[in-house]
Amino acid sequence: MWEPSSATTWAGIESFGQQAGQQVRYVVTYLGPDAPFPARLGAAAAAHNAEPILQLNPSMSMAEVTAGQDDAYLSRLAAQIRAYGHQVIMSWAPEANGNWSQWGAPQTPPEQYRAAWQHVMGVFHGVHNVTWMVTINRTYATAAPTSDYIIPGVDMYGIDAYYSFPDDTFQSVFGQTIAQIRAETTKPILISETGIGQAAVQVRNIPGLVAGVRAQHLAGLVYFNENQGTMSSYHQDWALTPAALTVLRAALRTGP
Repeated sequence: MWEPSSATTWAGIESFGQQAGQQVRYVVTYLGPDAPFPARLGAAAAAHNAEPILQLNPSMSMAEVTAGQDDAYLSRLAAQIRAYGHQVIMSWAPEANGNWSQWGAPQTPPEQYRAAWQHVMGVFHGVHNVTWMVTINRTYATAAPTSDYIIPGVDMYGIDAYYSFPDDTFQSVFGQTIAQIRAETTKPILISETGIGQAAVQVRNIPGLVAGVRAQHLAGLVYFNENQGTMSSYHQDWALTPAALTVLRAALRTGP
């Protein structure tokens, strides 16, 4: 899950897990340029048998990264993660098939993006407690082809997608993107960021979300448990209500 207070306290994560009836396994944090490994969160995650997911958002262009201009920072981070000693999932420059980041389409050609990814993984050579995850945004009409963002050597793929509208379902939100990734690779897929907005009716859609993850044999899901207000359909109150948490608890208890 993502929980806004997780950088300073484990209490919100623990409370969410207790209400859901299942211990939280993955905890996401977002790192800006030059941000160090979040040691406090890492220690809390290790103490609770959880695994940090680091979403890195670089400021340099992909050409600059490939040329080694960010190597000093990446080398420091690699040393910090190696010293941490526990497993970490790392995603870098996420959602590149979308157009909202400088590393995304069409600002950056996919071949430059793939070359930068190869360089970053090369800097981390020998850091054996990193699982590399390419995070792909849910495909949409004007998105770049998912196949352009299949990176040789990564360990898994993440999908970021939200239930934003009343008629959203697991199939309409995730189905096409899962199929596109699986047409290119057999690597595991994680729902790396999702939320169900109030407009999408949480209590109705939670059972289908859990059932879809199981039916598609995904690695799991990360719930974005934050109220982002009402700026747009894509920034809503995703935080689960008490009623929704009760439904989530029941959904997790049923099935395999």
